[in-house]
Amino acid sequence: MRRLALATILVVAFAGFATGPAAASPPKTASGTFSFLSDAFTPIRHAGATGFFLEQASRSYDGDLVGVASDVDVFVARGDDFRAHGTETCTDCTIGRRGPGDFTAVFTYEGASNATGFTYSGHLTFLGGSGGLSGLRGQGTFSGNEAVSNYSYRYFFTP
Repeated sequence: MRRLALATILVVAFAGFATGPAAASPPKTASGTFSFLSDAFTPIRHAGATGFFLEQASRSYDGDLVGVASDVDVFVARGDDFRAHGTETCTDCTIGRRGPGDFTAVFTYEGASNATGFTYSGHLTFLGGSGGLSGLRGQGTFSGNEAVSNYSYRYFFTP
């Protein structure tokens, strides 16, 4: 009887180890549009034909990612060309029906302007999330012009 009880305990104990650590969720793609609610530039300095600015923007995501994000970046303009890198935080957001929660991401983008408007494209990387977005990881691209902006982010959740 003792051997049977000991064997049962060992089988149950080792069964928990056999499954291994929890795995990340399968990757999914979130896509949609976003629009700028505000976008302010504060001059930092000029070096010849190059201008450095602090950009602070608020944008509203629609589609598979829903919420309002705050962006802060360093924007560098030289002639008609520009590029930037910074961070994005989204509070009380949902992605792929998961959330609400918060996330932090880093991004870069570059583009060009002319007499009729501007175009840009960039890359965003999710650094993590909290609340309903805890464990958020992934990356993707975005692009746009003065009329419309699109995103496509591949994401998953770590345990």
